[in-house]
Amino acid sequence: MNKIEWIDSVVGKPWVDRADGPDYFDCWGVVLDSFLRVDEKPLHNVEGYDSGELIETAGAREAQGWPEIGSPIDGCVFCVILASGDMIHVGRIFQVGSGLVAVHAAGKYGNGQTVAEPIRAIKERFKHRLHYYTRPQ
Repeated sequence: MNKIEWIDSVVGKPWVDRADGPDYFDCWGVVLDSFLRVDEKPLHNVEGYDSGELIETAGAREAQGWPEIGSPIDGCVFCVILASGDMIHVGRIFQVGSGLVAVHAAGKYGNGQTVAEPIRAIKERFKHRLHYYTRPQ
């Protein structure tokens, strides 16, 4: 599946905690599904995440060994990291046409959905807390 088809298939799907598709997603589920269906190189799920461990703990552990890059590029993962070092949100960035688009699922208390928005929107929202990573080879 190419990235445009994948984006079209996930945008608007409801946010559900610990869901990794195809009908519901949380932020980590979007990342898992994108690597499986777009890259055809599935990620292993993060130890503890399925059982309810916070993304702050499970995601930070997974990010170890992922090279950080200074600017977003096609296919990278973005993470929102607080000053404390806690990771609170993740998503995937893709080049679509002439711009970069951030695909992520956000919600709370069962409300929310998967969205694709221009990179400038997440840069404005998350500012200095935004970090970009590439998958280790």
